[in-house]
Order: sequence, then structure tokens, then C-alpha cells
Amino acid sequence: MGNILSDTTDAIKEYIPGIRVLRMSDAYDMMNVNESQDDYLKSVMESGANLAALRKIDLKPCEPSSMGVAEEMSKSAIMEVPTGLRPTGSVSIGFFESGLPHTRPPNTIWFPESILKSSQRKFNETFLHECIHLHQREHPELWRDFYESEWGFKPLPKSKKLVRDVEERRRINPDTIREPLYIWRDQYIPVAVYKNPADANLREVRLIFCRPDGSWTAVEPPGWIDLFGTTEPSICEHPHEMAAYFLSDNENPFDSLAARKLRTRLLTINV
Repeated sequence: MGNILSDTTDAIKEYIPGIRVLRMSDAYDMMNVNESQDDYLKSVMESGANLAALRKIDLKPCEPSSMGVAEEMSKSAIMEVPTGLRPTGSVSIGFFESGLPHTRPPNTIWFPESILKSSQRKFNETFLHECIHLHQREHPELWRDFYESEWGFKPLPKSKKLVRDVEERRRINPDTIREPLYIWRDQYIPVAVYKNPADANLREVRLIFCRPDGSWTAVEPPGWIDLFGTTEPSICEHPHEMAAYFLSDNENPFDSLAARKLRTRLLTINV
């Protein structure tokens, strides 16, 4: 993929994915396609805490109040995505009433409609974050290799389960649903859990670290801060989220050792 962090002004002639902003009827159809590929809503329905959290927002698709603004902002944002992180194929952009931005297969980014009221710069930052998730889904082996060799993470085998008490409180993230759990240095599994499972809120979570023996701690393990520099739950719940935040937050760029390792690796990788 070459230097994926290169200045996009030098890459205008490189591949630029098509952008399709979904109208109401198309948005409902796309949500059905999404669900057929990732079972996100099915997983939420089977989890009491996640269902309670989802009921507090409105994922009902909506048509942007101004399709022109949505299309213009989206097309401007894709031009700012470094060449190597641009998705392959067309990207569908859907909007819903309220909630958190996220991606779902195939190549779909969902935004709350309120994001169109933000500045183009802020929209670009969020758009880049979500494009990184699309890239992670498209190139899973590349990212797994990096996480293991540079950060010490491995996917938790599907045969290994969290203890029931933790699993019932775990926030399900559509961006990480394919491999939802990673173990760090073979000892600690970071998990974002709801602070109040009985009255769960997507934005109100805390980070815990589970051990293979079923025990867990809310205290970061030795070496975690030295490498990652943060214990913010929405960032540290999964290496996919750490990578997306480390590469997209231009206003307050991360300068942790892990972030520097990521930028260095991406300058040398080709796919």
C-alpha cells in the first residue's frame, strides 16, 4: 500500500473509492445486508445490558436533512484519508437518528445525523477513524501481525470465554465483533463493561482487565501505561480501537510508544 501516511495532496490521482450516501429506503435495505453479515443486532438482542443501552438511542435509519451537504462532506473527507487506508470499492454512508459512529460489513459507515452539524475538520477525523475500521476488516492478517509483533496482543481463541458476570456486562462493539477479544502478553484481556448493567448507557463504561483464570482487575497491568499511555475505555477496549484513535486524532495526537510503533510500521508495509 506504499506510504499510507503520505500527504494526500500528492495522491489525488491514486484510487478514490466511490461514495454513496444512502436515502431512506436504501438505508433500511443496507441495514438488513449488514445484519446478514455480522449478526450485530442479534447479539445485542441476546444481551440484556446491550439491549438496554441500545433502547436509549435510535438506530432507525434516516435520510439526511440535506443530501447535498452529506455528499459534499463525505466526498471531501475521503480525499483526506491517506491513500493506503482508503477502502477498496464503493463506501456506503448511512445516517441514523442517534448513537455512536460505527462500521458494518460490507464497507458501510453509519453516522448519527447530528454529525453533519460539526465542522468539516471534525467530520474528517471521525470519517478517517471509521475508514481505519473498514481497513482492519479488509486486511485482518496485516493487523493481527502488527498487534502481536509490536503490541503483544493475540486474538483470544473462541474456545476461551469470559466468566459469565463479565460477559453479561461487556459492551458489544460492531467494529470489533468479528474478533471481539484480544489477550495482551498472554495474561490480560481488556474489556469495556457497563458501569450500570441494569440501566446501561453506551457512553458509560469502564475498562477492566480479565485474566485467563477468570479473575479480573480494574488496575492497569504492569507495562500498560508505558506502552499505550492511556486507559480510556473506548480506546483501550480493543487493539482495533487503539489503532483507529492513534491514527485519526489530529487535534490531540497520541505520542505513546504504541502510537509511534504503529506509525513507523505503516510507513513500511505494502499490501
